[in-house]
Formats: sequence, C-alpha cells, structure tokens
Amino acid sequence: MLLIGFVALRRKAPVGLVNASACDTHGVACKFSDFRPARCKPCWRWLRSCCCVAMSMPQVHIVAYCGDLGYGIARGADMLALMMAFGIVGRIGSGFIADRVGGLPTLMLGSALQGVALLLYLLYDGLVSLYVISAVFGLFQAA
Repeated sequence: MLLIGFVALRRKAPVGLVNASACDTHGVACKFSDFRPARCKPCWRWLRSCCCVAMSMPQVHIVAYCGDLGYGIARGADMLALMMAFGIVGRIGSGFIADRVGGLPTLMLGSALQGVALLLYLLYDGLVSLYVISAVFGLFQAA
C-alpha cells in the first residue's frame, strides 16, 4: 500500500489521458480517453485482500489470542473495546491531519504506523503490552 502511495505522489497524469474536447463549461475534464478498468482489477483484488487482512486480524483474533495466552477472554474483550475507542480518536485525528497535509500522505502515514503496530503484536505477549499495542493499533487503524 505504501509503494502505491509513493508512486501516486510522484506520478503526474499522462498527457493523453484527458480528452480536451469532452470538457464541460467550467473546464473540468469529464471523459478519459485511455482508461481500461479491466487492467486494474487483479491489482485491486490483491491490494484489497492485503489491506483487509491487516486491518481486521487483531480485531478478529485478540479475544481468542488472550484466551490462548491464559489471560481470559474477558481481558481480550477489554482490549477489543479499547481498540475501538482509540479508533474513534484516530479517525478524528486523521481527519485533522488530512486537512493539513492532504489525504494521500495521511493514508500513507496511517498505513505505515498500522504496519508497525502489527509487528508489535509479534514481539510482545504480556498483558500490559497487549493493552498498549491494542490502543496503538486502534489509533493507527482508523487513520
């Protein structure tokens, strides 16, 4: 996801992409001359599955993971609630950041930080650390 973000930041629209004769009275281009949606489908399917797996993995498995570690499913439910609460804060915060720096840089930052939070789940399995990582993941997942 980050690679696509970097490419989108650096790439400009091709000259022949917009048909100048198909503009409305305000000068806004409304017709693409060389756009083929079938080219995008395999890439979007792969990206969509990678994104959805990364975003939903802790939310789906945190309760069972805490039960497997011996902390109990009630602790896992607490972590899930904490993740969702910090998700609300992260959604509002990412809106403020997007207003200042733009949507694409905000998406790239959120994706990178979400990846870091996912890696932290691999490194730590203590009760307090799982609470902290759940809060961090909820904060960055909403961005």
